[in-house]
Amino acid sequence: HSPEPRDLLDEVRPGEQLGLGAVFLSERFDTKDAAALAGAAAAVSETIGIGTAATNPHTRHPLVTATMATTLHRLSAGRYAFGLGRGFDALFDLMGLPRVTSAGLEDATDILRALWNGEAVAGHDGPAGAFPYLRRISEGSDRIPILMVALGDRTLDLAGRIADGVVLHTFFTDAAVARAVKIVRDAAAAAGRDPAAVRVWSVLATVEDSIPEHRQQRMLVGRLATYLQGYGDVLVRANGWDPDVLRRFR
Repeated sequence: HSPEPRDLLDEVRPGEQLGLGAVFLSERFDTKDAAALAGAAAAVSETIGIGTAATNPHTRHPLVTATMATTLHRLSAGRYAFGLGRGFDALFDLMGLPRVTSAGLEDATDILRALWNGEAVAGHDGPAGAFPYLRRISEGSDRIPILMVALGDRTLDLAGRIADGVVLHTFFTDAAVARAVKIVRDAAAAAGRDPAAVRVWSVLATVEDSIPEHRQQRMLVGRLATYLQGYGDVLVRANGWDPDVLRRFR
């Protein structure tokens, strides 16, 4: 929850020097735009992978989203991966936007891949919206990996069927991670895909020891508390935690 987007620059550079494989960039509507962050990461690095984890399919027009990903893919010489997620239903309700559904995610993915392949999307009317005619002018095609940030079973199953990679939610227990990976692999196999070809990342929240204890508490306990506000029911269900504890917390 850094309030300063520039903090990214001092994380990407040493991350690349350490030999880390990738940096994942989260989006916040008030201070952190996914496209701007990924462009900055590409500009200060040469080898590290850059993934958006995640944005959503409906705060940008699909042609704008496709253009954003194409730009970052080419700017980074193929190091960029585009990530999608459901987001926070209550926030979209307050913003006056429709909630993101599995059908909407799948439809948006199909549209993006068609545009990246250089195809036209004509007369489309589906869960992602109605679009009379979409086509990019740029020549050629771009193979841009699609990541999906997944928490619940339906999204994990969808990710296994259609995504190139899956980013699991923070604060999963070991058992929940193993179960989530199985759902992804089984869904990929059922769709006729190679289960091993779908890469899976598990997010682990860490705080290093030199940080004062009160700040450690804010960064760990406080971080979990923010997730319990927005994603509490599904996170408790995924981990097999006691829902009465969540009710008392709320």
